Amino acid sequence: MPEDSDAESEPHPAPRTQLITVLSGTVEIDTGSETRRFGPGEVLLAADTAGRGHITRLPERPVRCLFVALDADAVARLLARR
Repeated sequence: MPEDSDAESEPHPAPRTQLITVLSGTVEIDTGSETRRFGPGEVLLAADTAGRGHITRLPERPVRCLFVALDADAVARLLARR
């Protein structure tokens, strides 16, 4: 995440379904119904590609994340495992 990025985003949907792995720092995701924090080594599935989306906060910087875009078949397989 760019060092000069805002500490809190506006509500936004994910641009595509993706897996996000936090490499350093802390990322907080607020969906409106719950807020969760993710630290180094944790992985989240961002699948809210429509609607209000989520708010992203960066409480501990610097934040580095690995984003992996998923195709529809991969998403269906991941969700089937839940």
